[in-house]
Amino acid sequence: MAAPSFPNAPLTVKLIGWGNDLHVEDMSFNPGMAASDDPGTPLNLLVDTGSDITWVAKKGFTAMTGQTPLHRIPNPLEDSQCIDTTIRIPPGTAAQDTHRWGAIYTPGFGASGTTRPIINMGIGTYQTPLAIGIADQASIAGRGRYPVQNGILGLGITSTTTSWPGDNGPYLPLWLQLLSKSPLAKTFSIALDRTKLRPDDYTGTLTLGRLPNTPFPSNAITIPLHYAPSPSPPHWSVRVQLYARVTTPPASPTQKETIVETLLGNNPIEIVLDTGADRVWLPQDIANHYNGHLNGMSPSAAPGFTPQKGPLFPAQAPILQGSRDPVFDVALVVRFVDAKTKDATVVIPAGRLVEPDQSGQAFGHGRVMGTGGMPLLGMPFFLAAGEVVFDKGGECVVVVPS
Repeated sequence: MAAPSFPNAPLTVKLIGWGNDLHVEDMSFNPGMAASDDPGTPLNLLVDTGSDITWVAKKGFTAMTGQTPLHRIPNPLEDSQCIDTTIRIPPGTAAQDTHRWGAIYTPGFGASGTTRPIINMGIGTYQTPLAIGIADQASIAGRGRYPVQNGILGLGITSTTTSWPGDNGPYLPLWLQLLSKSPLAKTFSIALDRTKLRPDDYTGTLTLGRLPNTPFPSNAITIPLHYAPSPSPPHWSVRVQLYARVTTPPASPTQKETIVETLLGNNPIEIVLDTGADRVWLPQDIANHYNGHLNGMSPSAAPGFTPQKGPLFPAQAPILQGSRDPVFDVALVVRFVDAKTKDATVVIPAGRLVEPDQSGQAFGHGRVMGTGGMPLLGMPFFLAAGEVVFDKGGECVVVVPS
């Protein structure tokens, strides 16, 4: 069996705004209706790709039930630079198959009592309140290593008041990071050396470096690839260990910061480079494992709240009080276990937990925060080593959020 071929250059989608800037249609709602009475209005959301129109949401989507309105979500329109990042999806992803894509519109209320749009999107069979799910036609059709219901979802915003079935409760992957002026992406280069792909025994290597314009940078990390002829289509994969890294800043100048790392999921984890879908997938148990730990936090009396002791947090985690801001810096650590160098590690900064004010509405640029007194951490586990996208020359670009 021959090694898999590589597709043409991917479609690049620029996410440049919110509301009408994202070409949202059918966004009508009743301003006089209380949020608790409005179950959410299905809408159409389409993204202008620059060359054609890609549908990523289907009108009349009803699979997501039990919608709870989101309160005290910062208005992205207040900052013209709030969203400026690039999402990559394979050509024809949603245009060919939209039945698993959907969006729910929910009114949200600000401090002034005004109503503004809050959009929840996700994949109906997964039933999770995510803002934008990253999936692909191949995996929706069941051709990938992990089908959608066992795969990874993408950027998201979530309610803190609803526990959704199947995802161990609410969580915040990345969306609020898009509302900050902080740099959103660090580009790594993954180059697949075709001279090292051996169809006779299906072996190959992956090169990971920090120079996006150099296919094989001098500081690159060489990682063996694993080839599997089945399931169809054949795929390459790498093995990694994923860790949650939580850094607690020192409480005083005489103290040191505390760093705690917790292994997520199985050891090691296979990340499939599905050359038919150009997508990196992780098993669902990683998401569930991570979410279960993340939700080991609960609010207490305002203005502070005490995190419950859990695997992701230090045993003596400080209570958020007064000016102690931030308390936790969170990152995802990806270690390539088969690499030939010990430093084959990618650290993806994921967010900063800050103290909400008495209304639970603290928000500032560069912060990832909780609403309604519930702390949320934005760890983009679903991007793992980034999104792997093959171009015509066999070089991959991996975008890692920072």
